[in-house]
Amino acid sequence: MKKSKFTEEQIAFALRQALKDKSVSPDLDVLKSLYRDKESSIINTGTYACVVMVLKDEPKLHISPGRPYHGSHQLLVLGAADTILETPTGPIPIQKGKAYPAAESVPPRSGGYVLKVTNVLQFYVKILLTNPEVIDFPEFRSFSADVLLSSESKSKNCGAGLDYHTTIPEQPPGKSWWAENIIVKGTSGEAFLIGHYTNINTGSSASLRLGPAELDKWYNLRLDILTQRDAVSLAEHEIRIDYYVDGEFKDSLFPEDSAILLDFQRTGLGPHRSLIVYSEQGSANSVGYFDNVRAVYKDRINPGSAHR
Repeated sequence: MKKSKFTEEQIAFALRQALKDKSVSPDLDVLKSLYRDKESSIINTGTYACVVMVLKDEPKLHISPGRPYHGSHQLLVLGAADTILETPTGPIPIQKGKAYPAAESVPPRSGGYVLKVTNVLQFYVKILLTNPEVIDFPEFRSFSADVLLSSESKSKNCGAGLDYHTTIPEQPPGKSWWAENIIVKGTSGEAFLIGHYTNINTGSSASLRLGPAELDKWYNLRLDILTQRDAVSLAEHEIRIDYYVDGEFKDSLFPEDSAILLDFQRTGLGPHRSLIVYSEQGSANSVGYFDNVRAVYKDRINPGSAHR
């Protein structure tokens, strides 16, 4: 069977050479060509093998066609200039030519690869579910995944878990509302499980400690959103957020913004479902692993049914 000309080791060496001179922006054609002829046992030049994200004022995603690859896949965020990235918790410096690891597939579990997400940008790294990307609150049913917060995390305050996020434009300044089910490591080094929601605009939030946790241990986290059609005890414009760990119901929260959240014309960005890994600003990296991601939601094409 035909072999392509670049091995994994050759690509790694060429990539280091391409990024060595930080005084100039990396040549995108060079970067993409490295992956175009990557060694693979399957010949299929129409399969996309590599993506390169360039961070500028208008970030762009570049895709390199090539042969499929069945080893570990890695996504790097590449700094295109010495600049400051503004985040909700403050500015983060970005170095020109520096490759920031973001996500890769790795085989620590028997039976297949899992997703490893490394956050070195000291806020949130989010992996969005995009099939479909937008799920409005009345359509949301359930979102779950196996999640592990790794001892590789050097940040003193970090976490990994599930996130459901939107914005509320009518509430000044029109910023974020989100709900999360997450494994957290606090500044004391203690790990625990948290369910919460937060509205940045009103300053309102509610949080539940769902139980103790351990680093390097898998937990199945699940986030459900129920309306009156799911639970007759709820009022017409009320939602309930249910939090589960390893299939066991833990507790519920009742957001005070339910009437707004249920009206898709009154929410802004998204709403999006994401896998998240965060690090407190000014601290070191954090690392999370994810597997068996599942979602249940209303089928907008065939009302009354659900997709999984």
